[in-house]
Amino acid sequence: MQGIVLGTNLAERAEHNRNRKALFLGEVALALVAAALLFLIISQTSGLSAAIGVGGLILVSSAAIGGMFGFLFSVPRILAKDPLAPLPDNEVRRPEEEGRGKDRKVSLLRSNSNLERISEWLTTMLVGVGLTQIGTIDDHLAAFSGYLRTETSHLGPAGATIPVIGPPILLFGMVAGFIFFYLYTRLYLSPLFQYVEQILGDEPDGTAKLEQGAEAVIKEAAQLSDESEDPSVKLVSGGAAPSVNQGLDIIRSLLYVEGGYQRAIDLGNKISGSSARGSAEYWLLMACAFGQKYHALLKSPDSESLPEPERQKQLSETSNSVLTCVRNAVNLDPAYKARLKALSNPGSYDNDLQDFKDDAAFLALVS
Repeated sequence: MQGIVLGTNLAERAEHNRNRKALFLGEVALALVAAALLFLIISQTSGLSAAIGVGGLILVSSAAIGGMFGFLFSVPRILAKDPLAPLPDNEVRRPEEEGRGKDRKVSLLRSNSNLERISEWLTTMLVGVGLTQIGTIDDHLAAFSGYLRTETSHLGPAGATIPVIGPPILLFGMVAGFIFFYLYTRLYLSPLFQYVEQILGDEPDGTAKLEQGAEAVIKEAAQLSDESEDPSVKLVSGGAAPSVNQGLDIIRSLLYVEGGYQRAIDLGNKISGSSARGSAEYWLLMACAFGQKYHALLKSPDSESLPEPERQKQLSETSNSVLTCVRNAVNLDPAYKARLKALSNPGSYDNDLQDFKDDAAFLALVS
């Protein structure tokens, strides 16, 4: 039970961190726009205030330009591969790919590499043009200083410093903006690009082999083989490497065994680190297992012998686990709302969630 909730909390925290890192760039962009507007307003005054406004505009504008270049130079390159090609023997696999074999399935979605191509073209062009014009940088800075001298002459003594400090402010802003956006993209946005690639590259069905908990699935299948006619149970009990779907079939079979809910929960925890947790069916089955446990705590004579505080604690923890599993199933596939709601009907054959038919939190999730 703790494995399910802990794993979910960690996944939600990782998702929050990914969203936060992506949103931070938007916040930086808004801050630059706000600062530019503020300095623009200040520059319309006179004297020292106007000089500060002009200097601030130079700094913010150059930082934005440098940041754009930093982003273009740091956009990660996505390796273009034939989706039908087998995995080479010398290619390093991610841990979750172990045991899948060399034949890959065709992914229906692939990343749009337009941004990467534009970045490559622009950076190549900028480097080429920059190298040809590097000898004229001092001339351009002198021209910029002359422009500032002409445009700020009306500011009096305060404006006399702008032509002197303007070019250094310009260079500082561009370098600072470039370094910030380059490092931020490389350190924080590149993992987001990789995360998207992993999502698009995941196999769309449950035929992939279990990456974790395969031995536990085989052991449970062997114990069920004499009392179950499920083909998955028969196949896996013979020692065959179980797939994700077969692992879920074993959990489903345990739910129909007297008192098998705890075995189903334990098995679900053992495969929670695999790609099974990306399946809405996995979370539905775990919700059913916790629902059976909750019903047993309510009705079982053994639970009545527990001290009331301990019994209430177990009921609360189990209820939270049910709601967590229901929430995950619905988030992965909203079509599961109807199935989950049907499981709360006390009169149906499968009524694992019957004790939640009037639960406000449960009804809010499945409505």
